[in-house]
Amino acid sequence: MKWQSFLPQTIYILAVGYFIFLTYNAVMTNYRTNQKIALLRSEIDLAQAERDYLGDLNVYYATDTYRELEARRKLGYKKTDEKVIRMIVDENRLNALESREAASAPTAASVDATKGDAELTNPRKWLRFILGV
Repeated sequence: MKWQSFLPQTIYILAVGYFIFLTYNAVMTNYRTNQKIALLRSEIDLAQAERDYLGDLNVYYATDTYRELEARRKLGYKKTDEKVIRMIVDENRLNALESREAASAPTAASVDATKGDAELTNPRKWLRFILGV
């Protein structure tokens, strides 16, 4: 008699558990599929933007303006009534200026130090300033 009342309840619980398991699998599969779709859509958008950019470059390269600029830059061409001034550049002086600019540029360590200062409390900043640490 006990088996007759226990058996339908067990079958019902197993059926509900199996239904929950199937629902969970369906939801997770749907979630993963939606993530892949979103990733692929973003890749498509990026590829379309790149395609548009390259198309715009092709249009620009086909213009007379581009041809004229490249002829001036690479071949030294000029218009008939135009005067061109050539500047002689001292490479040593240019290198010295560039090295001086590079030396005065903030380094990663100094940037990290300023980030560290921003995280300190005000009394610690004063202590660091007074002690010169």
